[in-house]
Amino acid sequence: MSVNRLRVPRADFPAEPPGTFGATLKRFKFISLVAIALGATASQAQTYQQWGGNGHYYTVISLASGQGWEAAKLDAQSRGGYLVTLTSAAENDFVTNLVDNPAYWVSQYGQWNFGPYIGFSHPDAPGPHPTGWQWVTGEAEGYANWEFLSGEPNNFGGHENYAHFHSVGNSRNGFWNDLNSDYPIQPNSYVLERNAPVPEPASIAALGLGLATLSRRSRPQRSLGQEVGR
Repeated sequence: MSVNRLRVPRADFPAEPPGTFGATLKRFKFISLVAIALGATASQAQTYQQWGGNGHYYTVISLASGQGWEAAKLDAQSRGGYLVTLTSAAENDFVTNLVDNPAYWVSQYGQWNFGPYIGFSHPDAPGPHPTGWQWVTGEAEGYANWEFLSGEPNNFGGHENYAHFHSVGNSRNGFWNDLNSDYPIQPNSYVLERNAPVPEPASIAALGLGLATLSRRSRPQRSLGQEVGR
């Protein structure tokens, strides 16, 4: 003999307060999804190289066409780092080797080669400005490696307030140039610096799943009476 079970519409039940089984289950599902999403994001992370001089991590990030220094600065921040600051010849040499790839350079009619942006900028002002440059982190100006063959930084045409790697011909070396954000040729990449490594995808996923497990264990037990009619 079959028994018809009375079903009460779900909407007739009052919302479960925080700490109940339903609320804990939702939290469990949310944490699990976050862990999966973070793992997928980290799996697409760049390959970083650590420099022994300061223990920081560096990588080169490609930019979409038309993006400039300001966009690069914001993108670096969104990745948990900042546009690279080059405060010594040794650090500049390390990063120069990192960017020694034609994919990170844009040729200016075969005469000059435009390399990645760095975190050096200057307040907008007329005339040449060999001093007064600022690192995005607030570090002292100190070391610089301007391209001497073209007399940089020369503020040519005005508003050349952003620095990037710059070489003669098709070479790729560690000299710098100042650039106007409206110039028709712009770098296609920038160097990202991080003070700490990016967590491995497995570590992120394990952390999220661990939190989810703790959340699940801490859920309150429902009595038999509470389960009736569910």
